[in-house]
Amino acid sequence: MSTLLDDVQIDEWPANLARLRQGKPITNIDISRVTKGDRVIYVSLTISPMRDAQNVIIGASAVARNIAERKQAETSLRESESRLQLACDVASVGAWEADLKSGMAVWTSKIFDILGLEHDRTPSQTLFFDHVHPDDVARVKGRFDASIAGRTVFNEDFRVRRPDGELRYLVGMGRVVEGANGQPARMIGVNYDITERKRQEEHVKLLMGEVSHRSKNMLAIVQAIAARTLASRPADFMKSFGERIQGLAASQDLLLMSAWKAVPLRDLVRSQLAQFGDERDHRIVIDGPPVEVSASAAQALGMTLHELATNASKYGSLSNSTGRVTITWGRHSDAEGVQRFTMSWVESDGPLVEEPSRRGFGSTVIQSMTNQSFGCDAEFEFAPTGLVWRMDCAADRVIEGRSAAS
Repeated sequence: MSTLLDDVQIDEWPANLARLRQGKPITNIDISRVTKGDRVIYVSLTISPMRDAQNVIIGASAVARNIAERKQAETSLRESESRLQLACDVASVGAWEADLKSGMAVWTSKIFDILGLEHDRTPSQTLFFDHVHPDDVARVKGRFDASIAGRTVFNEDFRVRRPDGELRYLVGMGRVVEGANGQPARMIGVNYDITERKRQEEHVKLLMGEVSHRSKNMLAIVQAIAARTLASRPADFMKSFGERIQGLAASQDLLLMSAWKAVPLRDLVRSQLAQFGDERDHRIVIDGPPVEVSASAAQALGMTLHELATNASKYGSLSNSTGRVTITWGRHSDAEGVQRFTMSWVESDGPLVEEPSRRGFGSTVIQSMTNQSFGCDAEFEFAPTGLVWRMDCAADRVIEGRSAAS
């Protein structure tokens, strides 16, 4: 027996021996051994007291059972659980189980992570619903209760608000488990984070709206170009008009070239104003140091400049013969020494400006692009003398590579 027991914790034996002396058996001592052929075997020991004819304990007997299959099953289960946990973590999936009577719950760690909660919190249905967005909570609770009552699958998209204020989009799925009495006892399910997918969908929706909006704007710009060209240069209308249309087409090509590595900002600005032809040189002032902007920044700035130019040609300082636009940019260090990038569009000498009663699609695109791409908000000032647009953001959100930190 000593051969079998030599790796059992020695500090456990006083208690075990005391138990045997009391006439009680010792069960389920699992041990492993290596055979002469270097094969590992697992056995479970049961040790029982031995008594003589007078019922006096005189020794102990041991029975060893081969538990190799059970150990293999346990190992496979642990490995399976580990793979499942890894898959859940990679896919941002969290599993949960809710007791429908007590309201208490069991969550995997990913649920805590998705909600932004410390793992020492006690999970419950109430705690989870406390973090569902106020505009979604009634709908989600209603569908949850309806799934329980109808024994149907719960499947719902909704938003949650983390303690730091961040919104996340989730999908929740679950199924009722009935108790012995046939009544709903538990709900088991998963939640997975679809925030990035939602953001991509919103971005695509915005771009589709931009395509539609740009198509309409393009027709308006072509009409404005034709009218101004005919009024100022009727003798060579077709030549001047054709050149301006080609400039407009070139700016669209630049905007859609996603393979850009770095783009000189001055060239980007001029390309977006190409439709104004020779007026660009005496009515539009472009002033700023030489900088190269990243591809993503060029996309967003191109859209912004296009919207500003469109608005100016329709309603602002480029809609008459006297208005002017001044476009400037620069960089500075803030109080903490972080490099900042600033850019402005200032209109003057155009028609009298009044703040619009509603926000148009163009300003929505500008604000959205500025916020998503540069992490700051666009500033609009509807001064009587002309529209003013400004942005101020971290330089590394706009300027390409190492030059952003110089």
